[in-house]
Amino acid sequence: MQRIFLSFLFLYFFSQLLAQEFAPVGAVWYYEQRFPFSPGESYYKIECESEIDFLGKKCKQLKFSSIPFCYYWGISDIIYQDQSSIYFYDKLLNQFQLLFNFDLKVGERFYQYFLNSKGNIDTSYVEIDSIEFVNFAGQRLKSMDITRGFVNNGEEKNTSNSTVLERIGDYTFLLNMYNDPEFFICDAPYSTGLRCYKDATIDYYSLRYPCDYSTVSTKDIAQEDLRIVPNPTTNHFRFYPSVELKQLEIRTIQGEFVRSEYSLSSNEIDVSYLSPGVYTVKAQDKQNKVYFSKLIKL
Repeated sequence: MQRIFLSFLFLYFFSQLLAQEFAPVGAVWYYEQRFPFSPGESYYKIECESEIDFLGKKCKQLKFSSIPFCYYWGISDIIYQDQSSIYFYDKLLNQFQLLFNFDLKVGERFYQYFLNSKGNIDTSYVEIDSIEFVNFAGQRLKSMDITRGFVNNGEEKNTSNSTVLERIGDYTFLLNMYNDPEFFICDAPYSTGLRCYKDATIDYYSLRYPCDYSTVSTKDIAQEDLRIVPNPTTNHFRFYPSVELKQLEIRTIQGEFVRSEYSLSSNEIDVSYLSPGVYTVKAQDKQNKVYFSKLIKL
């Protein structure tokens, strides 16, 4: 019995060694940032700052310069790894969800859950299309081509494709996740792919330009997206941290205009008149920085 137990321990720790560490402390990602209706480009920077204890798990704390607004807003800055599976803490659903499993085989899939435009929980899937091992900056890593899709009454639709690399994450954006299929209009900055990645053993740079190359003045780019609190809400919300706003615009998740305000005298915004659902909020401060947030109205 003791020999069996020791063999089990050996296999467990050996499998842990074989699993590539995802997002080691000190790792840095740069993703290319593009702007709708504009030729300008800049970058998103993500850093793995530290290890933390969160909800009884050994997690990693990430720091984002900003997050592409068109992505699911439940993703947070906390992740953890269990062998070949990566999990993220969903702020909106208040639970951990599987971000990716590098042990899956071709044709296998897993499911994720998100709040749709009506404030209800909906389902998406990730399916493995192909698997290969690639040389990435001198490291042999597993690369998976995937399809993301939306499941509605048993019907799959609105699929998109991407590539996920072991240890690095999704080429499109590190914490990429399927968005609400009704959110088909996005007039906010978005990511077009990985520019650079660096940790203690990998140093990857795209050959087109430096990691922090930008044609847009940094003073015009909001370094952090404003948080809306409380969110979800029933009657009102405010921005955190508090800023002096010059303009505010609210649209439905489908892009239909709802309301705009200029020269706001208060940081507290009344939304009691809105119907329940998910809305986009665009704000501009007096330094002309533009911020994007999603609002869930109950």
